[in-house]
Amino acid sequence: MEQLPRYTRAVIRGKLHRLHLGDLLQWLQMGGLTGRLSLRRQAYERRLDFIDGRVVFVSSQVPGEQIATWLVNEGAIPSAQARRALAISLLRRELFSDIVVRSGAIEAAVLRKAVTRLAGTITARILVARELDFTFDPSFPVRDLLGLDLGLEPNRLLLEAARLHDEGEEELEPSPELELPFVGEAFESFFWELLRTTISSEMAVSGEELARLRTLVRDVLATLANWLSTSPGLVPLPPNQATDVALALGEHTSPPLVGHPHVAWNAMVVACSIRCDDLAPPRSLAELNEICSDGEIWAEMVCGEAWHRPHSKRLDDLTPRVAAEWARLGAAAAPEIGLDAEAVELAAHLLVVPTDLVLWVLSTVPVPQTELRRALLRSLPRRLGLALGTRADFPLAIRSLFSPQVPTPVGACLHLARTYLSSAAVWPDPVPADEGCLLELASASDLVRAASRIKEEFERTSESPVAVG
Repeated sequence: MEQLPRYTRAVIRGKLHRLHLGDLLQWLQMGGLTGRLSLRRQAYERRLDFIDGRVVFVSSQVPGEQIATWLVNEGAIPSAQARRALAISLLRRELFSDIVVRSGAIEAAVLRKAVTRLAGTITARILVARELDFTFDPSFPVRDLLGLDLGLEPNRLLLEAARLHDEGEEELEPSPELELPFVGEAFESFFWELLRTTISSEMAVSGEELARLRTLVRDVLATLANWLSTSPGLVPLPPNQATDVALALGEHTSPPLVGHPHVAWNAMVVACSIRCDDLAPPRSLAELNEICSDGEIWAEMVCGEAWHRPHSKRLDDLTPRVAAEWARLGAAAAPEIGLDAEAVELAAHLLVVPTDLVLWVLSTVPVPQTELRRALLRSLPRRLGLALGTRADFPLAIRSLFSPQVPTPVGACLHLARTYLSSAAVWPDPVPADEGCLLELASASDLVRAASRIKEEFERTSESPVAVG
């Protein structure tokens, strides 16, 4: 870690190597600094809030380290109550701690003790990381949350972290797929790899054209990065899906999920927001609807502007149709591979959402080069889907669809069904290019029967072709 000034009003950024966290915390304490220290490792970020050099609050995006999950697993608050409060917190962008204390779900003193223990655990896991990117922002509006001053001095925090480390606390292993190519060297590497695959050696590209392409790619990635950095995994709803949810609420019926992939995605985020033994992830759209039956949660999602995106007629019509069609065809094959058809239906709705997000960004930041546009569409949805799905702690079976190196039976069903989508090339294939891997999941005869069921279902109820420009 580089030598830091004693006092600062500027944002400080850098890389933190193993065991240097103590130096940084000591510097913040001795300088009596106020602000937010953010520590990022791939898709995850942890935060320590300081007032006058004291740690007053901690938060984390790592599954299992979020405050709500921590409180549930400590037995401080019932799981269902915590999940509802967390859903409201995510949608309102209001602090979970404020909501649960204000509602009387937990006493401030109990919350303070639990967050203090969480701070020690988070620090222990940071200490064993080989390298982290850190940012200290002295302008961040840190405040004492309902008097929840942890009163933790860095020395005490580090001692607690060392104790937990000795007891076996370990950091998560890194996953290269979670690194998004949005900034710094990662962006440069991503950009030049795009050029290598889209511009042949015979094509002459001027310096001016190269700079223009670089700006285009940076604008696309910056738009996605801005969303990812502020989202707990939730995605913006297209206007037509938000309207359908609002109509259902007005009629006191359950919000529609079939053919409403963004609604299903956000419901899945809510359903997976607490990680504990008595809250299993949903396995179907029906289970998802039952978990997210609280009208107040949906009202928060559709009544404000925070979770809406501007209208894009062709895309807003296309994606729901593809989701419903892909789900229907994949579900037809499921029994032949020993799967529940409803699990495949749920997976199809989730699989289309990251591609839709990238298509929407490409419609707002036009990329005239066809090959470059296609390359962005090939590479970005998978990484975006994996990062958002990991941030929201989706089940491994769902996240694996965006990282098809290890094929799954659900992915096999959707792979076979994808052939019948007229816009198949637009949507990600959830298995590797080598179809031989399918034989590791099912016998050849089962796969043939599954393909036949898909063909029969397509011929029985095929719709007008779905196309993308």
